[in-house]
Amino acid sequence: TIKVGGGDSNNTNQKTEENSNLVESIEIQSGNELLKADGSSTTKITITVKDSDSKILKGEKVEVSTNIGKISQPVEQEGGSFQAIFTAGIEVGDATLTANTTDGKTATTTITLIEKPKVAPSFTASALKPEQSGGPGEVLSYLIKLEGKEKFDSTITLFVTDLPDGMKATFDPKKLI
Repeated sequence: TIKVGGGDSNNTNQKTEENSNLVESIEIQSGNELLKADGSSTTKITITVKDSDSKILKGEKVEVSTNIGKISQPVEQEGGSFQAIFTAGIEVGDATLTANTTDGKTATTTITLIEKPKVAPSFTASALKPEQSGGPGEVLSYLIKLEGKEKFDSTITLFVTDLPDGMKATFDPKKLI
């Protein structure tokens, strides 16, 4: 949480009935410090506006913005704090979220957007009948299903290892694209 005060130099911190409801500070807090830069990861943002007595002020107007990604319009909750949803962009880097009050108080927080993990293209192989038995001289056939994953686009060469003595395996076709 980052708490930022400030404002007019003419604004005193005297506790009087007249100015006790003036905005003294604004806080912005993110539910996550890291998100994947995938354009869809989200986190909850909480914004709190306080007076000089550190009491939450209700009914204030808050605006939010970000340099990367999107942030929803803040909605005031029952207790007076505001909630918004930040959606990561697809650009890797630090997203700076800024919250402003109408009387010039500002708070910022940063969410680091990280590269989404790269998934290597691969494939799976399966046989419709995983196990068969046969006697000497018999021919057994298997139907093998190959399924590409994550845009797999390479050639697959089929072969068998560690066959028992006297057994032979052939594939038709031997290579698949």
